[in-house]
Amino acid sequence: MMNLSAYLNRVNYPSTPSVSTETLTGLHRAHTLTVPFENLDVIRKVPIRLDPQRFYIKIVENNRGGFCYEMNGLFKQVLDEIGFESWFISCNVYVPALDIYGTDYGHVALITRVDEELYLVDVGFGDAFIEPLKLDFALPRLQYGTWYRFTQLPDEEVLLEKSADGENYTRMFKFKLTPRAFSEFAELCQFHQVAPQAPFNKQPLCSRPTPEGRITLTGTSLTITKNGIKQEEVVQSEAEFDEKLMEYFGISREAGATVPA
Repeated sequence: MMNLSAYLNRVNYPSTPSVSTETLTGLHRAHTLTVPFENLDVIRKVPIRLDPQRFYIKIVENNRGGFCYEMNGLFKQVLDEIGFESWFISCNVYVPALDIYGTDYGHVALITRVDEELYLVDVGFGDAFIEPLKLDFALPRLQYGTWYRFTQLPDEEVLLEKSADGENYTRMFKFKLTPRAFSEFAELCQFHQVAPQAPFNKQPLCSRPTPEGRITLTGTSLTITKNGIKQEEVVQSEAEFDEKLMEYFGISREAGATVPA
């Protein structure tokens, strides 16, 4: 079962939550800055299934991170527990190398309604926004040094883009506001774990944003970006990877890494 107090402690959220934009923003920020986007179980071939209780145990009790289905699956539980109105949406991620969008259900995010306003909520994209984005087509939004904008596409689709300078934008993903059942994402969740063409199962990855940039650890490198300045160092062994994982993310890839029953 969801223990809201334990979750709030996990993400270092000190306030009493309520159904408000302040709580939605604060929780989104706290989760994104604290809980890393990571694929350590995928690399270890520990199956990830669409079971919110397993997400809670892994992220809250075992102090781990996860990828989109886990992170946004857990965050939906949190929003439900507080009393927010929210629903899952299917996102098509843009693939720059191929100049195409990925398939439906390749990424899961949330739409949350507060005071009749809609917000895009996504704590599991990897390199995305730190705070929720109000679904407003009028003006781009500046957030921690990055501009974000929404564009209305044909067939009721919405495109999200980001920019470092407010002029040159790159596509992130497109989506519809149609509510989706969580079970509809099961096939693509499995695909990301085992398919040879899926990029997510090739090497270990752990990453989280900071207010000044981002920290990313892979099997071969540690990259720290701060105020636009990037520093990179080579990771030479699994032992060194584990040391960096604990130092910068406070987690162990052994924690909770057992095949679920």
